[in-house]
Parts: sequence; structure tokens; C-alpha cells
Amino acid sequence: MEMQNVTEQKRIALTHVIIDILDNWKVKAADQIKILDLPKGTKHRALRRYHENTPLPDDSNVMGRVEHLLGIADALRTTYPRNYEMGVYWINRPHRHFENRSPLEAMIEDGLDGLMSVRVHLDCAYAWSLTDKSCARIARTKEQAIILGGAERESRWEERKDILVLGAPGALPLALIILTEGATRGVALGFNNTYRRGYQGRCPWL
Repeated sequence: MEMQNVTEQKRIALTHVIIDILDNWKVKAADQIKILDLPKGTKHRALRRYHENTPLPDDSNVMGRVEHLLGIADALRTTYPRNYEMGVYWINRPHRHFENRSPLEAMIEDGLDGLMSVRVHLDCAYAWSLTDKSCARIARTKEQAIILGGAERESRWEERKDILVLGAPGALPLALIILTEGATRGVALGFNNTYRRGYQGRCPWL
């Protein structure tokens, strides 16, 4: 999220929105600091200033997380348009997709990967855009498996089949591409286990 040319008043308003989201999700102060990746040593009481007239740090890591939090909150509103409390319930309930942790625990424990995983699970359009961008450059071998998309990310190669797992090693996958026809076409399998037919992103193999 780019914050250049954004007035301080708008930054303060954005901060209030984010803090309200975290408060409504019943996120503890210490965990809010982790989710937002605030500077090391930030005290719990320091969060009070973000409820008032201090904007969140204009830092790329923090703003990246803010963007994902907004995306997750928006996806929850779309998923549960008539009952906001269901979104709060879902975010705090253990889910098999996150190794029987709650989505909130995944965001706290896995950091940026956790935020992205939760957003991908909720937002099909975002998951599809990630798959499309990530196909810019993918290596054939496990040792060379590097995806160059919006940001450099490593991928894992599932050797048992022609399946690409998009995501950082050791983290939950962001999406899968099941390759067909000489690895130039495939079917993308998003985090919600919904097949997306017609995927035709051509990948220049290294």
C-alpha cells in the first residue's frame, strides 16, 4: 500500500479503521503489535495513541499488513453480509485449513504468510490474482524454484505430480497450479479448494 501523497488526516482515519477491526476481532494488544509488525519494543500502552491522533508508521511492512487486514475484513463482510458477528466467530474459530488453529492464530503466528493465507482463503479474486502474477517465472527444479511476482517469493515443487505449490517453504501454500499440456496450461486450485477452470498462464521455464 502506497502512502505517498496521502494526507496525515487520511492516515489517521485509516489507522482508526485498522485498530477498530482488530479490536472487534478481540485481538489482544500484544497480538496487535505482532500482526501489524510494529517496531520491536513497542509497549502495549503505546497502542493508545493509535486510537487517538497518531497514524501507524509509514513503513512498507506495516502498510503491507494493513492492506491484507482491509482485504480480510472486506471479504468477511461479503461472506457474512447480514451478520457481522459471524465474521468475528469465524476469525476466532479453529479451522482445519490452518492446521486446526483459528485464522487469527495463523495471522499472529505466521506473520505476513498467515495474513496472506487467510486472505486467499476468503477472497477468491485475490487468490486468482496471486496465481496469475506468480506465474511470471518459475523454475523446474526444487533447488531453483523461485517465483518472481509482486515480490520475490520461493515456491515448493511437489515432485509426485506436475503440481506447483505457490508459497514460502515451511508455510501454508497460497495456491496450487496443476499443470497440463506440457506445463503451459493448468488448473489453479485456490486455498478454498475450488478449482478455477480455464487457467492458461504461460510460464517461461528456466
